Amino acid sequence: MESHFCRTRSYDLFVTFLLVSCSLSTFLLFSEASSPNIAYKAAVYEHAVISAPPKVVSRNEAIANMMKNIKVFEEQTKIAAERGAKIIVFPEYAVLGEDLNRTTVKSYLEEIPNPRCVKWNPSENPNAYPGTEIQREVSRIAKENKIYLVVNLGTKVPCDTKTNSSCPSDGQYQFNTNVVYSDNGTLVAVYHKRNLYIDLPFDQAPAPEYVTFDTPFGMFGTVICFDLMFKEPFLGLIKKYKIRNLAYPTAWVKIVPFYRSLMMHSGVARAFSINILAADLHAVKHWAHGSGLYAPSGARAYFYDTRPNVSKLLIAEMEAISAETPLPRSKIPKEHTDIENKISHLNGTILGLQYVFRALDSLKGDIKLCKGNFCCSVVYEISEQSTPKETYVLGVAKGHLDVEGRKLYTETCTLSKCQDGENCVSEITGAKTIFKRFTLSGHNF
Repeated sequence: MESHFCRTRSYDLFVTFLLVSCSLSTFLLFSEASSPNIAYKAAVYEHAVISAPPKVVSRNEAIANMMKNIKVFEEQTKIAAERGAKIIVFPEYAVLGEDLNRTTVKSYLEEIPNPRCVKWNPSENPNAYPGTEIQREVSRIAKENKIYLVVNLGTKVPCDTKTNSSCPSDGQYQFNTNVVYSDNGTLVAVYHKRNLYIDLPFDQAPAPEYVTFDTPFGMFGTVICFDLMFKEPFLGLIKKYKIRNLAYPTAWVKIVPFYRSLMMHSGVARAFSINILAADLHAVKHWAHGSGLYAPSGARAYFYDTRPNVSKLLIAEMEAISAETPLPRSKIPKEHTDIENKISHLNGTILGLQYVFRALDSLKGDIKLCKGNFCCSVVYEISEQSTPKETYVLGVAKGHLDVEGRKLYTETCTLSKCQDGENCVSEITGAKTIFKRFTLSGHNF
């Protein structure tokens, strides 16, 4: 008889199984054999989500609301496949819509089996699991277009409040979930978000999940949005499981000027020598937008548009990265000179963290700036044709950001433009200075 764990009908048994089977290795879903990493064409779609009014609706109404977005996904998947893409990623909340809470989301949720235990192709066996209408549609789209498809859904797992002290009072866990289907429509991966960021409808996954899936063009991992800011499960996927391709649905909320989607995601791809397929939700009223296909050498394609109701399909060829590729390490300078108190600075604060800045006061130079034992340096040259003169600064910060009540430790180096020559932490919408070259680096001593 099929276990409840495999069908996720009982979260109490699900947790018990995890405690027994995962005591030696934290919850991991993976394919038994991995294919070699080869170059491949990938697609991401930044979606201006079609949201229904955030109110309690019937299941049929919820399906109809979600299908408005799924129909768009079907059109874009077909285009991507026709252009040679082998995998496509859609954004976080792109099926559910915006502004739902724990109560209003309930009709939108689906139960989903664990592909570690159950081999299921929803398009071929649609009646195996009731209440999975959206999964059947997504599976069909993947199969018809012969493409790997990564979608973000809301899922639920029933639990018993009488026997499980951590069970929510409404009798079910609700998860922000990535679901992956193979190019024949088979369910191959399920990931529950661990690190929540204003995810009002959802519960935190009880433990980090190291979820991977195999493809003919290499092994992939998957996480969601805010997970990228935390050690687990993201770094575990990279360092322990040697993932070099990341499928990344997100609804990244920009925090100007340094925590924008493009710069963060491209920087992570470069720092860890990985490909990141980042599909961001286009919801400008929530400050969410900015998608890209990022390789260690830089962005292969990206999209950043602040206008409302704008969507974009991106397709690009991604690098083949060996799982044995060592993580890059910066060269450490021989000397450490703490010059923090030897010059005058501009200052600014972002999310409770103070930044210190030093102006680039000539057309070329090599300047350094330290905060304790953390130092930043920039080597640069500015074109003499750059007019009018704009103020650029080297910035350094070390300490904790206050993000929704959570303290996140960060060490940051930045080369940035100051608004009106003084405000160096505001949003910049234009620049005229031309840099012939620059190299920005940071070091701990």
